[in-house]
Order: sequence, then structure tokens, then C-alpha cells
Amino acid sequence: MYFIYKPNTRRGLGLAEPQDTSDRARSLEAIKKALDLNPAGGYVKGSSARRKLEDAIKSVPVTSALEIFNQLRNGVGTLGKLFQYRLHDATKRTMLDILWLKHLEQQKQLKDAQEILKRACEEQKQAIEKFRVAVRTMEDSVEQICKTTGEDSDACQKSRFTLLEAKTRLEDTIRTHGTRCP
Repeated sequence: MYFIYKPNTRRGLGLAEPQDTSDRARSLEAIKKALDLNPAGGYVKGSSARRKLEDAIKSVPVTSALEIFNQLRNGVGTLGKLFQYRLHDATKRTMLDILWLKHLEQQKQLKDAQEILKRACEEQKQAIEKFRVAVRTMEDSVEQICKTTGEDSDACQKSRFTLLEAKTRLEDTIRTHGTRCP
């Protein structure tokens, strides 16, 4: 347990609260710090304040881009309000465009991943069908072996055991295919 100094409390000590240390939280903190600069000339192109703000916006993970885009565009929360009131409309548009492009990048990645999954599922489906045909052929062969050598022969028993293993593997493959593929 850690104690930290809190000036608002009566004794000045309080329990430490866990902090969000994710990339999203670091990006939000960087955006807040960049907006807190509030340079006298504004966030003009080429200025160090503008560069810091752009770097902070670019540090937003693609998975959080839409959420932060909406927060800043709508002026939600203290960060959104600070963004709306500190920046010129053209600067706001530029920063929001960066976030929107990150969101589009995430959508493209998601679409590509879904296409890859779809192709993999189709390939697995074809492999299952081939495996199913092989098991049917194996069943016919086992029946033929058992007819010629007798049901109690070692060859028949081994063949039936091998067939049972193949059927179990096929069922497991079908089950995993059903859980992975839509």
C-alpha cells in the first residue's frame, strides 16, 4: 500500500489510486499537455507547440482513434472542451483529420483480417471435405479387411481402431472449425 500526498485531504495523505498506463491514456495525457501550452501566437504551422500537438494526436492508437475523435469533435469532457476553445477551426479540422485517418486505417485492417479469416475458413472447409471423403473410403476398406480376415483378427481390430481415431480427429476438426469460423 502506498501513501501519496493529497493537499485536499485533512491530513494531507491518501491512498494511491491506480493509474491507467495504456497507450490510449498516455496519448490523452500528451494531448492535454500540448493543449495546456496555450502559446501566445496560437498553434500555427511550424511552431513547436503545433508539433507537440500533432505528435500527441499521432500517438493515439488506431483502436482508440474514433472514440477520441468523437470526444474532441463534440467537446465532451475537459479535454474536448479545451480542444474546442483553444484551437482555431482550421487547426481543429487538421487534428481531427489525423484521428479520422487513423480510424479508417483501423477499419481497413479489420476488413483485411476478416478477408483473411474468410479465406482460411474456406480452405479449412475444403480440407474437411477431403478428410471426410478419406474417412468414408477408409470405412469401406476396413469393412473389406474385416470380411476377408474375420472380425476377431488383429488386422481387423487395428483397422477399426485406426478408423475410430480418424473419425475422432475429423469430429474435432469440424468442432474447431465451427468455433473459429462464422
